[in-house]
Amino acid sequence: MTEPAPVFTGHYQFNRADYLALTKAMSRSMWRLRLGLLLVWLAMIIGLLMLATKDWADFLVALQDLVSMHNVPGSIYVLLGLFLGLIAFAPQIRRWRAMRMYSWNAIADRELGLEISEAAVRVTGPGRDARLDWPLVRKVIVSPEHLFLAISRREAIVLPRRAFASAAEFEAVTALAQRKVPPVQPK
Repeated sequence: MTEPAPVFTGHYQFNRADYLALTKAMSRSMWRLRLGLLLVWLAMIIGLLMLATKDWADFLVALQDLVSMHNVPGSIYVLLGLFLGLIAFAPQIRRWRAMRMYSWNAIADRELGLEISEAAVRVTGPGRDARLDWPLVRKVIVSPEHLFLAISRREAIVLPRRAFASAAEFEAVTALAQRKVPPVQPK
């Protein structure tokens, strides 16, 4: 059986911006993480107050003291503020982590070749030649600068807009991917 002619061929250098965009596209929504951390923060405060008091009346007095900043050591507020800071800066922390991990990526700063056909996507590079049939793609994610073909919850093929000769070519490949990969149905 002969291989179908490619719809698109091109190449690009995988860079840090591509990796950061991939990390952002493949990560879960940050509002869930922030809400979860905030709930943990509140549970921690309530739990510590419950441990520090002997009955319900003492608990209410301790809670009132905490809220009114009366008879509470300043170090408690520093700890509570640090945890709130972690919640507030969670997206930036994730970005810093991704930037640090980029250099460990096997395709960091490598030139990659692309061939996209009706049957598959093929990515070539130094020491690699990977072919991915369309049925193996789980999800198509489109951003202003990238097209991501997700093959798992954490892995995807990155197709940056700059790898295409024109915006029309990028849109044609995006349309092909969306036609070949059915949208994810909500659970």
